[in-house]
Amino acid sequence: MRRALFTVAGEIPVSKSLALLIIGVALASPATADERIWLKHAEVNGKPVKLVFDSGSYGNFLSPEAFKRLGLRFVPAETKEKPGLWAGLWPGLTELSTISLDGTKSKTAFVVLDVPDYERGKMDCEGGIGWYSLSKNVLTIEAISHTVTPLPEVTRQSLHWIRFSLSTNFGSLDLRMPIGNGGEGILCIDTGASGGVSLPDAQWAKWTNSHPSTATTLSTISSPMEGFHIQAEAWAASISFGPITLTDVPISNESPIRASLLGTNYPGGANYLGTLGLAALKRLDIVVDGVNGVAYLQPKKTPPPSYDHNRLGAVFVPTEAHTNRGVACVVADSPAYEAGVRDGDILLQVDGIACTAWSESWLSHFHRRAGTKLKLTLERDGKTFKTTAILRDILHPEGKKRE
Repeated sequence: MRRALFTVAGEIPVSKSLALLIIGVALASPATADERIWLKHAEVNGKPVKLVFDSGSYGNFLSPEAFKRLGLRFVPAETKEKPGLWAGLWPGLTELSTISLDGTKSKTAFVVLDVPDYERGKMDCEGGIGWYSLSKNVLTIEAISHTVTPLPEVTRQSLHWIRFSLSTNFGSLDLRMPIGNGGEGILCIDTGASGGVSLPDAQWAKWTNSHPSTATTLSTISSPMEGFHIQAEAWAASISFGPITLTDVPISNESPIRASLLGTNYPGGANYLGTLGLAALKRLDIVVDGVNGVAYLQPKKTPPPSYDHNRLGAVFVPTEAHTNRGVACVVADSPAYEAGVRDGDILLQVDGIACTAWSESWLSHFHRRAGTKLKLTLERDGKTFKTTAILRDILHPEGKKRE
C-alpha cells in the first residue's frame, strides 16, 4: 500500500483574526531539541528548513535567521491591534512562499518570531508549522518517538478508543470534552510544549490542595509580552478529563500569559480545562481525524519515561529591585533549600560560570542527572557565600526509588 502524504492547507484565511495567529505563536512554550516533533523533508521555496510541528499554534512561524537565509520579502502589517499583541514578533507577515512537507507543496505566509536573547539557546529550530496547515489530515501523533505521521484513514484499532470532537473556535488542536450536567470543556493538545499537564489557576489550586504532601519543583517561563514568570510543577499519579484518565504525568499551573488571554472560557463559551504538552502526550495513543473533526485517544498503561525537570528546586529570576540579576525563589525541603539557599538570595555563579545574563550555559545545570553536585555562589544582604547542592529527582512516579 502506498504511504499517505500530508495534506498541507494553503494560505491562512484573512477572515481569521491576525491577532489570533499572533497569540497562538507567542504562546508557544519552546521544547528542547530532543523534545520536539520534527517535520521531515521540510522545504520553503525549495530550500531545506528545520521545522517543528506546533499544534498549540494556529499559524506558521520562522526565526529571523531563517527568514534572512531564505531571502524572503517581508510585508508590514496594516493593523490597529494593540502593540502588545506584536511583542516578540515582527509586525507583519512574509510574502507567500511555497512550503513542502515530505513532498506535498502549498502556499503560505509566516510570522517572524524574534525571541529574546535568553531564549535563543532553546530556539534550535528554524521555525514551526501550526495546526491549521495540517488540520486536513488523518494523522497519528507519537510523542515518545517524536513523530507525526499522515495516515490514509483512521486505523481500525483506534476506532475503539475514546472519541472526541475537535473544536474549531481558536485555531489550535483542541478537544471538546464533556464535563457533566451537559457542559463542555476544551482540552488543548500542544506539541510545541515539552511539559505535561498545565491547569488553569483554579484547577491547579484545587489539585494542590488535595495533594498537600506532593513534592514540587519550579521552572521559569518567559514571554515578550509579560517577561519572566515562575511556574510550579509536581507529579500526578492520575488526573482525569471527562472520560479519559492519564496516569503518571508531570503537572503544573498554566502560564499567566495564556491564562490572562483565555480567562476561564475559550471562544464560544466552553470551559478551558488545560493543556497537554509532550510529556503528557507520551501517556496517550492519539489519532486525529482532521477531515471529519474528531480525535481518538487511548491512555497508556506502560511505565512512564523519565522526565527532564529542575532537580534543584529553585529558580532565579529578575525582580523590580534587581532587574538584571537572578533572585532566588526556593521550594521548601528541596536540594536548594537543604543547601541553605533561601528566597531573595542573588545568584552569582553556577559551577564557576558567571550568571550575568540568562543563558543555557548555566540554566541547564539545574536539569543535570540526580546525584550531581552543583556548586553555587550567592549573595545575601550584601555578603557573598558558597554552597553545594546535590540534585535529585523531585518529579517521579510513586514508589520509584529516589536518589
